[in-house]
Formats: sequence, C-alpha cells, structure tokens
Amino acid sequence: MKKQAFIAVVLLILLSLSGPFSLPIPNTSVDISFQSLLVLLPAFLLPTTWSLAVVLAYFVLGSLGLPVFSGSASGVDTLLGSSLGFFMGFALANYGLSQFNALNIKTFKESALYLILAQLFLLLFGFGYLAYIQSDASILKEAIYFLPGAAFKTMVGAGFIFYWNKL
Repeated sequence: MKKQAFIAVVLLILLSLSGPFSLPIPNTSVDISFQSLLVLLPAFLLPTTWSLAVVLAYFVLGSLGLPVFSGSASGVDTLLGSSLGFFMGFALANYGLSQFNALNIKTFKESALYLILAQLFLLLFGFGYLAYIQSDASILKEAIYFLPGAAFKTMVGAGFIFYWNKL
C-alpha cells in the first residue's frame, strides 16, 4: 500500500510537471507534451483504483488553479473547454488500459502496442470532440501532426515499462 501510494504521488508530480513543458505544433491548436504518456503510465504500474486516482488528482490540481495542464494552463474553464475531449480521453484510456490488465504487461512489444493504441484513442477522442464543438470535421486532419510524437512517446514509455518490470 505504501509503495503504491509513493508511486502514485511520483507519477502525479511527473504528470503535473509535464504540462508546462509542452511544445506548440505548427498549424495546430493543441500543444504536444509528455502528458499523454504520463497519464497512461499509472495503468502499467498501479492497480485500477490507484491509476485512476492519479488522473483524477491531476484534474483536481488543474481545476484548483495550479498550472499543470498543457501550456501551463489551469482552471475549470480549461478542463471543461475545448480540451475536454483530451481530458476525457486521458481518463478513459487510463481506465481502459487498467481493464485490459496493462499492469501485467511485461514485454517491450506488448507495452508499445498498448501505448500506441491508447495514444491513438486519445488523439481521436480529443480531436473528435474538437471537430464536434467546432462543427468542422476537417480538424481531424490535425491529429496527423501528433503521430511522430505519439510514436516517440510510445518507444520511451515501452522502454520504461520494460525496464521497470525487470526491477
């Protein structure tokens, strides 16, 4: 229990610190950061309850005004604004990975597969919501700019998970 709480706190801190360190992608309305990886890692390292607690705590910290969201944003307006689809995708992808038993994934290949599928889900959910609220399906094309970053984050995450499981 203490180990799980410690891991959850460390992951929450890393997730919270990742928001201010985002990079704008030219010709898009959303920045890229390690948040989409760090929101998924708890599912590989913690049981479902702890994993979701990390994500929900992140939402609470941002809602309370701490600059933890992408681009150092914060507040309820940010959480419920145009990025809502991404935030919902964070929680749903985290939960989905937990339900698919990501905690028991031991190989690099399996970790990479689960991560890339979860990140693609996040992109589709986030951009799908943007397309819906803007009544413009062409915004879905912006997701393509995120694919190289998603692939890079997948390799980093899969490597981390692989080595973590060897400890």
